[in-house]
Amino acid sequence: MKISNYVKSKIKGKSRKNKKHVDYIDDLMFMESFIRYGGGMAMGYRFHHLKSKYRKEHHAILKELFPKRLEEEKRRKIKDKEEDERIEKRLEKEEIEQEKKDKRLWFKLGGKE
Repeated sequence: MKISNYVKSKIKGKSRKNKKHVDYIDDLMFMESFIRYGGGMAMGYRFHHLKSKYRKEHHAILKELFPKRLEEEKRRKIKDKEEDERIEKRLEKEEIEQEKKDKRLWFKLGGKE
């Protein structure tokens, strides 16, 4: 199995007796394997959990193995954020318009301020 220099650097000089560190390395190796080879749905769920838990490590592994994919991911995140902002603005505008309609109907039906 190929192992990135990043993960190798995390192993170097560490004892296998430290369970927390062994689990951490196992997680990094799993993420690296998923980045390289993909996997099924259950593996995908685990990968996304670990990706959010170890953002810095994910970034470093991806940068070493597939720098172009990292750049694509950054662009996609920016695009997604911009789209989320557009949707949020549209929803706020629709909410304001609905409130105005509700208020007009309220008064039309004889309601008071």
